[in-house]
Amino acid sequence: LKLSRFMYNMRVLIMKRILFFGLGKTNTPLYEYLKQDPAYELYVSSDSSAELDGYPSERVIAPSDLKKDFFDEIFCAPGVPAGHPVYALGRVSNEIEFSIQLFDSKVIGITGTNGKSSLSKFLYDYLTKIGYNCLLAGNYGTALASFLGKGIKPDIIVLELSSFQLDRKST
Repeated sequence: LKLSRFMYNMRVLIMKRILFFGLGKTNTPLYEYLKQDPAYELYVSSDSSAELDGYPSERVIAPSDLKKDFFDEIFCAPGVPAGHPVYALGRVSNEIEFSIQLFDSKVIGITGTNGKSSLSKFLYDYLTKIGYNCLLAGNYGTALASFLGKGIKPDIIVLELSSFQLDRKST
């Protein structure tokens, strides 16, 4: 596991151009985290132009102007449909896939049709009560990327995951 994290982090270090397609509550904190590193050229795009307000105009790209293989990494928000043309542009991943690699924590991922939020909260409360330093993230309120760069070192991360987050990961 340590070697795979090292390999992932080395891949991240050589990336230059990153596209965030769809911002929302998942991609926005990841964008904010990565914009602190000058090694990255960050671009944003969305089918909703209102979502792009406040981003540097030279980094906003209309969906019709996106080019295949221009980006080293594309982060799609979970709500971007599977058949969307952005998936044909290059390597697509998501905020969870990227963020989880930057924590040295055990992870409990919860998915399914019903009861994800209840079980996530129950596990978080229980593990915290018995003495673990836990983080509750994913679809339960806070994107995991919101905790990047804050010096938080949980023992366990409890993640509520949607099928969209699981379907749209590259590894």
